[in-house]
Amino acid sequence: MTEPDVGRKVRQLGNDVDEIYDLLKDISKTQARHGAALANLNVAVSDIQVRQGSRLDALDSKVGRLETRFDGLETRFDGLETRVGGLDSKFTGMFESLDVKFTAKFESLDSKFTGMFEGVDAKLDIILDRIGHGSADGN
Repeated sequence: MTEPDVGRKVRQLGNDVDEIYDLLKDISKTQARHGAALANLNVAVSDIQVRQGSRLDALDSKVGRLETRFDGLETRFDGLETRVGGLDSKFTGMFESLDVKFTAKFESLDSKFTGMFEGVDAKLDIILDRIGHGSADGN
């Protein structure tokens, strides 16, 4: 190799090194832009997590309050069920008592009317026998 060839090679290598440094600068700038974009995304995701976390906490609180209200309603309905059961027992007892009383009254009235009608039948038989038409029961 001659001196001019060596000089040319050194200059070419120097140019190659400069171009490599330029490429590295471009790569560094791109990485910096990507880093900034990732940082912005990280902030955005963090904000979303905070908002969603707050919303989930609020929903959890609302569900807790609803659960408490439903527990209260369940207790009230259990109380109503107990009261209705008591009323049912009370009315059943009252209706049974009335049934016994009315049955006794109706049986008493039935026996009175039966006795009265038998007396009327007997008198009617006597009257019919006297006028000559036979008894009321067809004998």
